[in-house]
Parts: sequence; C-alpha cells; structure tokens
Amino acid sequence: MNMYMLGGMILASIGLVIYAVWPKGRNDDEAIKRRMKGRGARASTTSDDARKKAKESVAKRMIEAVAPVAIRPANITNPEEMTKLRWRLANAGFRNESAPRTFLASKSVAALGVAIVVGLYMWMKSEPMLNAAGFVLIGAAVGFMLPNTWLSMAVSKRQGQIRQALPDCLDLMVISVESGLGLDAAMQRVSDEMERVHPTLAGEFQLVTRETQMGIPRSEALTNCSKRTGVEEVQSLVAIINQAERFGS
Repeated sequence: MNMYMLGGMILASIGLVIYAVWPKGRNDDEAIKRRMKGRGARASTTSDDARKKAKESVAKRMIEAVAPVAIRPANITNPEEMTKLRWRLANAGFRNESAPRTFLASKSVAALGVAIVVGLYMWMKSEPMLNAAGFVLIGAAVGFMLPNTWLSMAVSKRQGQIRQALPDCLDLMVISVESGLGLDAAMQRVSDEMERVHPTLAGEFQLVTRETQMGIPRSEALTNCSKRTGVEEVQSLVAIINQAERFGS
C-alpha cells in the first residue's frame, strides 16, 4: 500500500513538471497567425508578449503552473494576514504582485518534495508502514516550514545591508541639503551616487522619488519606504523628516 501511495505522488509531481515545461503550441500558433494577418498594434503587442514568454526561465514557468494547485493547502483567507505577508515579502525585496502566491505555493511544493524524498528513503529501508507514514508527515511539516526560514534569512540579510548603507547615505544627504538642494533632489542624488555601493537602500530612495513624482505625498512615500525596509533606523529617520515637514522646519 505504501509503495502505491509513493508511486502516485511521484507520478503526480512528474505530471506537474511536464505540464509546466511543455510548450504551449496552440498559443504560439495563434500568435503567428495574428502576425501573418498584420493587425498593427495588436500584432506587435502579441509579438512582444511572445518574446517575454520565450525569455522566461523554466523554473518560473514551473512555479506559475503549479501555483494555482499548490497554493490551496497554504492559502490565507484573512486579509490582515495577507497584508502582513505582503509587507514581509517586501522586507525581503519582493514587491511584485505575484510574490505572495508564489511564496504560498512554494510551501506546498516544498512539503510535497520533502515528503516524497523521505517516503522513498523509508521504502528503500523497508520500514514498517506506520513508521514510514510518521516520518513522511514529519518531513512534510519540515518542508512546509522551509520557505518561512528562507524568508526570515532573506529579510535579515536585506535589513543588514540597509543598516550598513544608512550612515553613508545620510552623510551624503546632509551634505546635499546643506549645499542648497531640496529633500527630493537630495534623495535623488543619494540614490544615483550610492547605486553601485549600496544598491538596496539606493533603490528604496529611487522608489520614494518616483512615488513623489507620481503625486503621492512625500510623507506617505517615506512611510511606505519605512514599511518596505522594516528597519527601525529608517522608521526613526522617516518620523523625524515627517515631523520636520509638518512643522515647517
């Protein structure tokens, strides 16, 4: 019985991988037909989309194919918990819209992968079915928690980079402001000058500048920056800047 269960799990995993990697011939044929008909802007858009799909890595395509099925066991229905997960992923540098879905799907995939490996090992050792089932469940639980551990390590690494870059960026910002530049121009200069040395914090300053250029209030853009970084020093800096702006100093 244990052997049949393991065989079914292996076949299901192989089927998902083959489905993810298998070329989408029908979509490609339709795109070619549209280009042959020469539909102007629509044809060029289809061509651009086809090029983007062609450049996607196999791993990304696998995740996108498996995600709708794998996300169900780890799905979060509470909006507050989903918001916390989005900010947590932003702390690690993942701000795209599909990041939460990919992360939740990775938990199910990791649990299934570890369970299969443990089950195969137990089967090769001819362990009793009850013992093998217990170890498989433990392996699945460990695999389910592995993405959380990886995310915590990624957040700690990124926050360490931001803390290391903050003194140099602050010194340059102070010099820029004292030389007559406004705060927005000073942040833009800091992001340009520090992009090679401290790309993480420079990227956050660039994003703040873009948000203010799009019409978002500076205080809100800075608050978003402090939430994305999750660093206490940045939060204190943002609070000081917002308070100084509020009192006109």
